[in-house]
Amino acid sequence: MFIYHALADPLVMALLGLAVALLLLFVGWRRLGLLALVGSGLFLYLVSTPLVSQRLLSALEPDNALNQAEGGVRAQAIVVLSANLRRFAPEFGGETAGDLTLERMRYGAHLQRSTGLPVLVTGGRLGRSRQAIGRVMAEAYAADYGIGVRWVEAAAGNTYENAAYSRDILEREGVDTIHLVTHAWHMPRAVAAFEHVGFNVIPAPTGFTKVGKGLTVYDLVPRSRALTASAYAFHEIIGRLWYNWRVL
Repeated sequence: MFIYHALADPLVMALLGLAVALLLLFVGWRRLGLLALVGSGLFLYLVSTPLVSQRLLSALEPDNALNQAEGGVRAQAIVVLSANLRRFAPEFGGETAGDLTLERMRYGAHLQRSTGLPVLVTGGRLGRSRQAIGRVMAEAYAADYGIGVRWVEAAAGNTYENAAYSRDILEREGVDTIHLVTHAWHMPRAVAAFEHVGFNVIPAPTGFTKVGKGLTVYDLVPRSRALTASAYAFHEIIGRLWYNWRVL
């Protein structure tokens, strides 16, 4: 899992390219080494710009948000997927939900209040965390949103396990149609996993990426936030390829 996350990071990709470039220069392949050096630098620059990062994420996202006014099949429950965990949070007494998880939780709370549907949160322990992130989410829902989570799935370590273990819980409750809450760029892979295990899924994406019209100077200026967004995009692209090849 660590290798997967590392190789999906564009900064690691650029550093590997730099290492290859230096090796080529060391063995005397000057032209090829310089080409690899320039290519690595250009790649790192591009993925650090809003111009590229926003378009990478936007290309992964569904076109529309959930429209509750539309008719059709009605969900029986809301499933909110976990993302990240903040391990060092002394102001909260230990661990707390990370920024991506909180974005999903906030929209899940909005959806629960507008529909009245019961909520399932899903996510196991991440790395060296002391608690399963699903339990952290349930505690935060109760303390911060006043929402009692009906089901907590606390063993899943990836999206497919989120789906499979949630199915084990909800199948016993007669629930097979769900609103699925996750980031828009993660939604297609999440839907594929949940449908694969037998759910009828009504996507409820959040965190859409806005791509501005035209080109501004800001779009070409490298930003750490843009590099992070590109990392999310590469992680998702590699995840989809892996799921299509080995999981689904």
